[in-house]
Formats: sequence, C-alpha cells, structure tokens
Amino acid sequence: VEDKTGWEAIAAYSWSGDTKIFGDWPGAQPAGTETVGGKEYKYFEVAFEHLGLKANIIFNNNGGGTQIEGKPAQVDLVLDQDYFYVVTADDAVFAE
Repeated sequence: VEDKTGWEAIAAYSWSGDTKIFGDWPGAQPAGTETVGGKEYKYFEVAFEHLGLKANIIFNNNGGGTQIEGKPAQVDLVLDQDYFYVVTADDAVFAE
C-alpha cells in the first residue's frame, strides 16, 4: 500500500471464508517497505498456504477504531499476484 492515511500505524485484515489471512483483528502490520516505480509501498506478506484463495481485505489504523471498507477493498482478490493500493483515511483504491 501507498500509505497516505496519516495514521500512526496501518494494518490489513483479510479473510477467505473462515480463513483469516493475517490472523485475528486488526490483522497484520506491514512486513516492510519497497520502492516500485519511484513510490514507496508498505507490503504485507501472505503465507504460502493462502496462495490462490479468493480473499477480502480491510485496511485499518491497527485496531484504533478507523477502517476502510470502500471498493475495491472488499472484493474477491485472488492471492496469486501483487496488488498495489493507495490508502487514504477515507478510501482504498487500486494504484495506477
């Protein structure tokens, strides 16, 4: 994610049916950062056993009471590729 939220911390909660991709709420914090196309992204790592699942995702301020549920955050993402989001305090959209 390109984190433009201004939050102290960002977390991602993701699920596929009863499977919690990043564990219980509020989910996982980023595993690190990487620069792609001149932009810095925070990234979340998905365990191998979750690859290929169709999952939904909610970004939140690490359990502090704010979450982003806007499209395309809650859509079936097939966990088989990298997804790039721009996340603000109001929205989460695919990066261009």
